[in-house]
Amino acid sequence: MKKIVAVMLMLCMVVSSIGMTFADSDIKSTNDIDVIDALIISSMYLNSNSAEDDILSTQTTVKRNIPLYNNDGNVIAYYVNFSPSGYAVVNNNINNPTVIEFGNGQNQIIEDLISNNPSDKIIYNSMVDIRKMENNRTFSNNANEAELSLYDYYPDLLENNLTLANEYQKIKKEFVNNRNYVTSNGYGFIDLSNMPSNDYTGKYITGIKSIDWATTYDFSDIAEDHCAAVAATNLALFYSYKGFSNLIINNSTRDTFIEVHKIIPDGPIVFMASGTKEYFEDRGYTLKASDIGNTDNFKSSVNSGYPCAFLLGNNIADWHWILGVGYRDYPSDGTYFRIVDGWHNTVERFYKPYSGSVWAKATQYQLK
Repeated sequence: MKKIVAVMLMLCMVVSSIGMTFADSDIKSTNDIDVIDALIISSMYLNSNSAEDDILSTQTTVKRNIPLYNNDGNVIAYYVNFSPSGYAVVNNNINNPTVIEFGNGQNQIIEDLISNNPSDKIIYNSMVDIRKMENNRTFSNNANEAELSLYDYYPDLLENNLTLANEYQKIKKEFVNNRNYVTSNGYGFIDLSNMPSNDYTGKYITGIKSIDWATTYDFSDIAEDHCAAVAATNLALFYSYKGFSNLIINNSTRDTFIEVHKIIPDGPIVFMASGTKEYFEDRGYTLKASDIGNTDNFKSSVNSGYPCAFLLGNNIADWHWILGVGYRDYPSDGTYFRIVDGWHNTVERFYKPYSGSVWAKATQYQLK
């Protein structure tokens, strides 16, 4: 197996805005990998001990990191596409963290399928049997034949490879523990003054301009890599403004963050929903969290008055949690999300989805 060489250094560049959690155990209790696993495993196969054979470089950024599905709608693999070059399809099995295909350039079939709508789900049955999921269902070309899936073609992907899995966990731990910092290239966030000047339609959640939002800088003396805890604190501030007053401890944002931070510690953190729900429950409220998969889902959430937390990736190891609280639709420029970016105490900041950074995941939070 190829080792991480130059790009391992880049994977270890963990900037202060990251937010993802990693387990310390050698083998996960569940077989599923997450988006960060997919990135690290991809880099392992796209680099070589020979510099001339390296596909990635220290200037590499992530273009796409999306799940691929089987015929039943379950995640079977991840497709990671790097810029300027390099791609891999990663097996969704942490006990067999291998790739199904990889190489220079990109998988053109997948790229063509999602070129018009990056949020479309893609069925991946084999390297040549790839298609778009229609209405969350797939259809065989021959109704009289059972449709083969990835594990029918490659049953060994289901088998545990504990040697490889343990070796991967060691590399992952090295990635997490190495805290080399670099300057971020930015996430594509846009100030209000730089937004398109033409007409638009849009909406934002009532009350967002009246909230004194928390930022990572407010707590930099007691925390590090804490954007997930800040995002959860901002959800508490939002719902406190909506009347759920017990969410704020001692009427203090700082005291509230300290308690949230006990549950959602310093990153990296990839899943913040369970910790956020735990904090709300501790304060006497039942918070509902549900994944959203595309722009239309987010707009529906805003229209209903519910904020969403987004995990965005700017680089292979440069990730950040934000809140989405509104949107603008421009006839000629597309949709922009109004955001609480965790760095500025304002909602006059915007993000254009699928532009400037990778949209890794998004969760709607409802409290009624």
